[in-house]
Amino acid sequence: MSKYSKAYYRKNKESIKAKSKARYHEQKQKQKEVKKSMSSVIGVANEGELSSSPGSINNSYFNVYGKSDPNKAFANTASILRQFSGWIYTCAAYNGASVANQNLRLYATSENGESTDYLHKSKPVNNDMLHYMHNAPSLKSITRLRRSDEVVEIVDHPILDLLNNVNSYNNGFETMEKSSIYLDMCGNCHWYIQKDAMKTPIAIWVLRSEQMNIIPGKTKWIKAYEYGVNSSYGNTGNTKAKRFSTDSIIHFKTPSVASQFMGYGPAQAALTAINRMNAYDTTEMAKLDNNGRPDGIVKYKNGKIDSEERKKFQRMWGGAFGGPNKQGKMQIFDEDWELVETGWAPREMEFLSGRIQTLKEMSSIFGIPFNLLDPTDSKKSGSEVSNQWYQEHAVLPRITRIEQKLNEQLIPMFDPSGRLFVLYDNPISEDRALLLKENVENIKNKIISVNEARMRIQLPPIDDPKFDIPGGVEPDKAKATINGKDEIKDEADSESVKVDENEEIDK
Repeated sequence: MSKYSKAYYRKNKESIKAKSKARYHEQKQKQKEVKKSMSSVIGVANEGELSSSPGSINNSYFNVYGKSDPNKAFANTASILRQFSGWIYTCAAYNGASVANQNLRLYATSENGESTDYLHKSKPVNNDMLHYMHNAPSLKSITRLRRSDEVVEIVDHPILDLLNNVNSYNNGFETMEKSSIYLDMCGNCHWYIQKDAMKTPIAIWVLRSEQMNIIPGKTKWIKAYEYGVNSSYGNTGNTKAKRFSTDSIIHFKTPSVASQFMGYGPAQAALTAINRMNAYDTTEMAKLDNNGRPDGIVKYKNGKIDSEERKKFQRMWGGAFGGPNKQGKMQIFDEDWELVETGWAPREMEFLSGRIQTLKEMSSIFGIPFNLLDPTDSKKSGSEVSNQWYQEHAVLPRITRIEQKLNEQLIPMFDPSGRLFVLYDNPISEDRALLLKENVENIKNKIISVNEARMRIQLPPIDDPKFDIPGGVEPDKAKATINGKDEIKDEADSESVKVDENEEIDK
């Protein structure tokens, strides 16, 4: 401090201290106001879900089956994952395979005269796909798509390589399947994005949801993710928790009304049905072990007998009738004994029909029509309707959740300009015969060109300008180009093609 500064400080020491103190209190007050405003959202959201560990989110607030007091057994994420067996496995694995089977594509946009040199191999997008893009729920937030002059599909890009070969141990199918299973079981799936020195993603790792906690921030929603906090499920010994920054974790989650941070999966919603099914299994196992009750009871009418006499009689009875080769033998009592036959009354077997209803309840919660899981249901027409319903109401929402999160967090790691986005193909299948008939009518009425009709059924365009113009080809000649078999190359070839319209539509 200079001589002048020291003199100024001595002269104005009290004023400087007062101003410094005022600034300190002002800053503290601002921090309190920020914290209070955040706590009005975060604090209330955390009520009932904060664990004893400061700042961490406790997701163990669901009850599971308990013999005497269900409240003594909590269904935290580890407990839920232990239910991944039987019909719960069937439902979650069915959805997981259905999601992993969907085709995820990468697209690019250009607007306002931007270069269409995408530096990667691309191909055009047909009008039906463009219509689907503009109506896809996951893409409504992408304003560039609505303003774009051109949309193309990118078929060769590091994003596609990463999603197909996510790391050195797992491929894309396994990763998507496991992610869907985690979402169905506990409502949460966490991807760790491994990056190189240039901050470019080089691998994706699906972390175990039961090992993940969220650290809320005082002035921001999430401060960090903490991994390795629970060693009760599959781990041995103590695991030191590791913290990840928010930009290295992609958190997929299903909606929850009990937490602002964690998801709520179908398996958690089906806990009542799971408990009931577990009780059925326990009862049936007891019946298999000992028939649930003896086939008969031998009663001694004249008072009581001591334990030694009872054991002696049991040995005699077992020696006379025990074993598979002694069925149908007769026994004559020389004392006053009575044989009382026992069995299950029909009303005591009602749990068998209850089991079926429980299975239907569980499959419904997972969004799967029960007849798709029932091998005895051989009605093809019913299965086709159920599969159409399943694709629309179960598969489509699941892939929408995934693709929107990828566009929100993963794609910007490669392309901050916003030109790229991913989108799944529409899982709801169209009636091909109806589509062919519609194409024929549209060509006949000069609504669409032949090449537009071919692109609608995933056929490559014909390299001839007249096939790009509505009405550029005579209807009878044009119909042959959309049947998926004939590739007309020139005028001479097209003249020789004659296809009956009814026959073509049937095909």
